[in-house]
Amino acid sequence: MVLLQQMGILFVYMMIGYVACKKEYFDQEFGKKLSWLVVNVANPMLAISAVVNNEEQIAKKDFYVTVLLAICFYAFFLILAQILPRLIGVQKSDIGVYKMMTTFNNIGFMGFPVIAAAYGNGALIYAVPFSIMFNILCYTWGIQTLCGGGEKGNWKRIINIGTLLAVYLATSDEMIPIMISEGIPIITIIKILGIKLIIAVIVGFLIDLIIQTRKNTEEEKIVDLCEKEHCDCEHGILKSALKHTVNIFVFIVIIIFIINMIVYFIGEENIANFLQANPVLAPVLASLIGLLPNCASSVILTQLYVQNVIPVSTMIAGLLVGAGVGLAVLFKMNKKLKENIEIVVLLVVIGTLSGIILQMLGINF
Repeated sequence: MVLLQQMGILFVYMMIGYVACKKEYFDQEFGKKLSWLVVNVANPMLAISAVVNNEEQIAKKDFYVTVLLAICFYAFFLILAQILPRLIGVQKSDIGVYKMMTTFNNIGFMGFPVIAAAYGNGALIYAVPFSIMFNILCYTWGIQTLCGGGEKGNWKRIINIGTLLAVYLATSDEMIPIMISEGIPIITIIKILGIKLIIAVIVGFLIDLIIQTRKNTEEEKIVDLCEKEHCDCEHGILKSALKHTVNIFVFIVIIIFIINMIVYFIGEENIANFLQANPVLAPVLASLIGLLPNCASSVILTQLYVQNVIPVSTMIAGLLVGAGVGLAVLFKMNKKLKENIEIVVLLVVIGTLSGIILQMLGINF
């Protein structure tokens, strides 16, 4: 009954919007901006607020089961999306649309409000894994599907600098497994991830906004990138993916070996003593440690936090900068050295400033 009531309320809202548009109180541009605000600001903030302010303890087992269910859910519908359009005889030009309709539901506009009304804001944490899977798949596989499966000339670069920075800032590498193994409360882990996610989203949007206002150059098309890298994608993505995977794997192994040798000779204890002896400079030093292009930086910083050697602000400063081997791969794959250096400098500045602000606000847990 509660669900029907909430659906009824949402239906009334939709009717109000429909009538307002018909009467031309709202134009198309206003609708786009309102949709952007709901999807990119209101819904994420609703989920984060529910997680941070939720006083109830979430059982680890329940949360992990939810994550597993989200993965299985989308895996099933991805497989179904490959089969169903062919079974019902959909025209080739419409296959992409049918695949999208089969795979994705309205989890943002409809799902979150209904869950909050039926089960309370605390239940939104269980919807977050589904929302994350939705966004990852929709803006990668979904774009490819609607563009005709990578048909020549249709694709442009999907990942821009703002998106790349957001991904680098949001990732946490080895932090999560280390904290889980050390028995850190799941709510503390979620708060740390929430802070990183908020910073990543804000920075990503700001960088995109700045780039859009200054953009005057033509974007590189993916087909041109594939030709330059000799991908041979037109003969099948599997062979191309395997080739790139092997090349990058060898490169990563070499980089990790070199970095591990450097960390071994410097010593983790010396790094810990240096950070503890210089609390004012700690966010800066942690950000520089985060530049290590492998998991060593996240391991060191997380262990120091777990051992109460450094505060959460210092750890977050380093983890924001730490992108695992992502930076090493960036320098290998992207030949624009100036652009790579700008990305590294931005990461260090954002990580350092975030750590200092969190330190000044007295945020610690």
